[in-house]
Amino acid sequence: MVPLIEYLWNQKNRYEGIKEYHELVKEVCTNNGVTLLGLFKPISEPWNWAYFFEADNMGSWQTVIDEIEEKNFHNRGNITQNITRLYTRQAYNPKPKNLGPMRFLNVELDVWEGINVGIKEYFDAHVNMYQDVEGIWFMGQYAVWNEPYNWAHFYWYDNHKNWKHAMDLCFGAMGRPDRITTLLGRTYELYNSL
Repeated sequence: MVPLIEYLWNQKNRYEGIKEYHELVKEVCTNNGVTLLGLFKPISEPWNWAYFFEADNMGSWQTVIDEIEEKNFHNRGNITQNITRLYTRQAYNPKPKNLGPMRFLNVELDVWEGINVGIKEYFDAHVNMYQDVEGIWFMGQYAVWNEPYNWAHFYWYDNHKNWKHAMDLCFGAMGRPDRITTLLGRTYELYNSL
């Protein structure tokens, strides 16, 4: 299973040292086989920043975070709090070739009654539903490690209008599945001002 790691943090001064920190993170990831999905500004939570990473395994992720911590020692005093959320890929939907750059990431977290009952059909229905929708990429389905949810579904989209259209299509076609007892959405905007 491919781990996906979400790392969030707050700083005393939100923008202080962020460019240098981002360059360090990119360099460390490149040298250790971890894919950096981007630097984000959380929209729906009170965090300053979020990184998303994909790793071959948890060992390569630990190597990356240890090296970042060691090399970023001088800036640690600026970070006031941080958390790490862990997911593992269960089903992946490759990015469509004709899709342009994506600006937003939405993570839908579900508590699914029966955990696995009907979850494959739910994934397949989403892949089919979004394959021809402009400006949306349903990236995949992930198990949640360290939060009280069974599943996380990752969506990339280019603007809020297309996202609303996609959600209207989804809930119009499928409704809310009976097995979802709790649903939470988190939204992030890709930060491109570096």
